[in-house]
Amino acid sequence: MLGVATSHCIVPYDQIMNRPAPSSFPIRSETAPAFACILALALVLLLVLAKSSSHAAVKFSRDVLPTLSDACFQCHGPDANTRKAKLRLDEEADVKRDRGENAVVVPGQSSQSEIMRRLLSSDPDVVMPPPELKRTLSPRQIENIRQWIDEGAKW
Repeated sequence: MLGVATSHCIVPYDQIMNRPAPSSFPIRSETAPAFACILALALVLLLVLAKSSSHAAVKFSRDVLPTLSDACFQCHGPDANTRKAKLRLDEEADVKRDRGENAVVVPGQSSQSEIMRRLLSSDPDVVMPPPELKRTLSPRQIENIRQWIDEGAKW
């Protein structure tokens, strides 16, 4: 209650000023529904923007290549003397080469890509990187590779 202090008590504002006390909320009752709609739309817009920014496109050179370099190039990189399975993960053509049922990367289809099967496997004879290398990928790194493949595996 808004009022004015006198020597004996607080007298309500509306008795002194002959009108209702000003609202502490600066929106008049006739404009409140429109204000509520605008506020709701603004909140929805913020939620949509927040969600879309959390799923930004994965960039190969920023999000995938460093992971492959750290975890995979030791066995599947440029050094022919240490390369295994005749697979180079540092060359786009080799990564996307048709290998029949075991295609390393099938652009747009992470569920059909051998690299995802290997990264997600719990079988020590199948999982990559192999346990003896003591290198693991974080869930975020694996998700980046999955998203990159699903987005078309652009190099």
